[in-house]
Amino acid sequence: MQSTRTARYIDVLRLPRVLGTFGAALIGRGAYALVFLPLLYAVTDATGSVGLAGIAVGLYGAGASFLAPVRAWFIDHFGARRILAMLVVLFSATLAATAL
Repeated sequence: MQSTRTARYIDVLRLPRVLGTFGAALIGRGAYALVFLPLLYAVTDATGSVGLAGIAVGLYGAGASFLAPVRAWFIDHFGARRILAMLVVLFSATLAATAL
């Protein structure tokens, strides 16, 4: 017998456009998660310090977390397409600058 919690998630995912939206959000958020390990290795290699690398990873995570409400506010006020397009460019440029 299924629990009601599991049944509710399945019911929500069966609603129109929910599964596609969830899938797109999952893929989009994957970019944030994939930065932690390469950032750790890059900073460790550049500085020779695992401690500094940990600080860099922590700052990245804190920045992404604390800026999430700001991103949401911009998306709500100016529309998802325009803001997300700008965020893709800014995120890519920031990663490239960090790599250099």
